[in-house]
Amino acid sequence: MAAIAPLVLALLVLGLAPLADVMPGRPSVQMAAASGPGTVQVLHLPSADSDRRTRDVWVYRPPGPDSSNLPVLWFLHGLPGGPGDVFDAGLAQAMDGWIASGGSPFVVAAPDGNGNAHPDTEWADSVDGADRVESFIVKVAIPAVEGSQARDRDHRGIAGFSMGGYGAANLGLRHPELFSQVVSLDGYFHIDDPSGVFAGDGAAMAANSPDQHPDRARALRTMLDDGRSDKVPLTEGESTRFKGLLDGAGAFSDLVLPQGDHSWRFVSSQFFAMQGFLNASWRCYDSSDPAGAPAAASGRGYWVLGADGGVFGFDAPFLGSLPSAGVRERAVSLAATPAGDGYWVLGADGGVFAFGGARYLGSLGGKRLNAAPVSITPTPSGNGYWILAADGGVFAFGDAAFHGATGAMRLNAPVVAITPTASGGGYWLVAADGGVFSFGDATYHGSTAGTRLTSPIVSMAAPRDGRPGYWLMSADGGVFSFVAAYHGGLPGTVPCHTSPARRLRPTDTSEGYWALTADGAVYSFGDAAFHGAAGGLGGPGGAVDLAVRP
Repeated sequence: MAAIAPLVLALLVLGLAPLADVMPGRPSVQMAAASGPGTVQVLHLPSADSDRRTRDVWVYRPPGPDSSNLPVLWFLHGLPGGPGDVFDAGLAQAMDGWIASGGSPFVVAAPDGNGNAHPDTEWADSVDGADRVESFIVKVAIPAVEGSQARDRDHRGIAGFSMGGYGAANLGLRHPELFSQVVSLDGYFHIDDPSGVFAGDGAAMAANSPDQHPDRARALRTMLDDGRSDKVPLTEGESTRFKGLLDGAGAFSDLVLPQGDHSWRFVSSQFFAMQGFLNASWRCYDSSDPAGAPAAASGRGYWVLGADGGVFGFDAPFLGSLPSAGVRERAVSLAATPAGDGYWVLGADGGVFAFGGARYLGSLGGKRLNAAPVSITPTPSGNGYWILAADGGVFAFGDAAFHGATGAMRLNAPVVAITPTASGGGYWLVAADGGVFSFGDATYHGSTAGTRLTSPIVSMAAPRDGRPGYWLMSADGGVFSFVAAYHGGLPGTVPCHTSPARRLRPTDTSEGYWALTADGAVYSFGDAAFHGAAGGLGGPGGAVDLAVRP
């Protein structure tokens, strides 16, 4: 028996027809206008169709050398449309801005998905063989864009708008050996075939119906982004429907329903969210890293707070946010109630906003402060909380007792975090230089003060079960353990990580912790379970805090 190529074998295992046999050929390259450090190319590639010689692929390349570790996103346009549409919507400028703000770079490739025999190609190979768009992407475009730096599935994603949103989901499910992430913007997930691409062929239609194969999405991370004002009958409500199918199949997905309609203007408004979602997973893998989907979620989840006051729950219920309450205030901190039935949001002016079962017990709003508020943390009972200011001032509310502060001390660096003891009879403060200050029944176990740090300390956490010790985390994601067990940090674990670390939170068992970064990524260490992440949270200010649902 002749050897079967891996791609053909994968298609046969999935019950799909092998792709058309086409040759990659040699591309011609045209440079397009670019406004930033990234460059835009237009590749003229040999078409897989019999009635056209070439298909174009527009490619954004970030500054710097190409590499097999530099991810590639394939972006599919809608109908009517073309490969330049996403660039007309500001994709190149959005990528330049994303990279300049600390986001990890990646390549974006936008192919031409139009057909002559079948104008609405559905990004598929037509049954009659006249239009072979899927074969073009898989066999011609991917090798041409990646060249000698071929990517693995963990460094390749696919996204699209409208018909392209359907195409991204369909091709992602049909080719989990090629793609690890899918983003659908105002897409649909059932057959819509006005041009007769599938010619009523039952087998072809079933093979190209994403909503019939949600189980295949278990190998993917999927983002479903749908404008609330999208009233196009083909797409209205589709993302919510498909989310239910993915949940039922146990597949990881994020559903995002922002304001917006069915337009490229809406797509443009979602570039930052899309970039962050992709960046939350794209990392530099080495040969020892297992490929595949994230670990299954377990436990009770967590909430992530954005700088705009938005709160995003992952296996944790949404109970309210500053935007939903009509509050326009920058948010700086989030704390969950000990019962897990609510949370508090601290605003930059010291205002406290209580949601769910959290009780409002007072705030610093309207008060004259010597330094900006930076953190809020509750007492073990949930009937009180402390607010910390950057000068080390501590303000107690409810049953929270005042145990001391550094507000009157002359410090070498601002205070960035407060962590209470398990009893609530004391707390630690930590400054950006790693200096640790103990009050009440909090025991001093050491600090990084006097140590030459590569980046400032940004967070502190202590075991929740009363064990001695604590952890400090620096802005580069490094974790420093004092008596408490070390479970890992970002440096060395996530080589491609560039977004600043923001918050470290321990598990209930104290055998692990989560690290949040500004791009919305959540990294799990020890027995901490990954419940999901959606980068791009909080607008330009990014994600600022994470609260664990006890």
